[in-house]
Amino acid sequence: MEFTITSSPDFVIRSLTTAAEIEAFYWLNAQVFRPGHDTVLIATRRRRFITEAPDFHPEQLRGAFLGTTYLGGYRIPAFTVHMGPARLRICGIGAVVTHPAYRHQGIAGALMRDAITYAIQRHYALLLLDGIPNFYSQFGYVNVLDRLQHAIASEEIHAHPPSPYTVRPATLDDVPALLTLHRRHYGSYLGSFDRTQEWQEHLWRHLYWLLSTSVRENGLLSFSARFFLVVRWDSATDPGGKSFSYTRENTRLWAADSQERHAQAACESCKRPLQA
Repeated sequence: MEFTITSSPDFVIRSLTTAAEIEAFYWLNAQVFRPGHDTVLIATRRRRFITEAPDFHPEQLRGAFLGTTYLGGYRIPAFTVHMGPARLRICGIGAVVTHPAYRHQGIAGALMRDAITYAIQRHYALLLLDGIPNFYSQFGYVNVLDRLQHAIASEEIHAHPPSPYTVRPATLDDVPALLTLHRRHYGSYLGSFDRTQEWQEHLWRHLYWLLSTSVRENGLLSFSARFFLVVRWDSATDPGGKSFSYTRENTRLWAADSQERHAQAACESCKRPLQA
């Protein structure tokens, strides 16, 4: 019989337990999902965002091992989702990765089946993931939504006249207003995720937020550490292209500030040790 890694008695999938295993998880994810970028910086940022989350638990990081050799892994955080008046506890699968030297040997499939077992044992109502098409159906997944993104060229933004609105970086004191706006905008949607005050503070610490001076009446714009732009506008109408002009104004602030924030993060990654 042909030898396969997953059939070996030394093959096991379990929660990560040591600092070295956790460090290997974040480094491999940074190298695979962000090639060509600063691995130390990406791994450190990702680690802090995940491990400093209010409901993080170390068992949510899972890894495949052959003896003591780390082959790959995934994370499986928990969420509360709104289904009408019901609140369902679900989990999501993310950062599924196999070390390049051990691919095409069934490890990814073993990780996916482990996630299903993990969810069943903990009585989660659903498993949710966002991944490549035509792969996860073999594990029982079905499509539930199409992800929509808008890309706006910066030259198109700057071609518009200046906006009458002003923006500024959000502060910790703005967190309640940001949370209120999020709940007002998304709370009524079937399948929306619950967000607590602690989670909003966590997002504020790890993402780059800009908001208008009248956030309660208008809206906000957020930039993540990966410089991904999301515009949320809490109005029934948008007279005069207000949100587009608003975007134009804050792109100027973000561009002026992003290099400094990147340098600060890089400096912090050198000074702060990686911790489990």
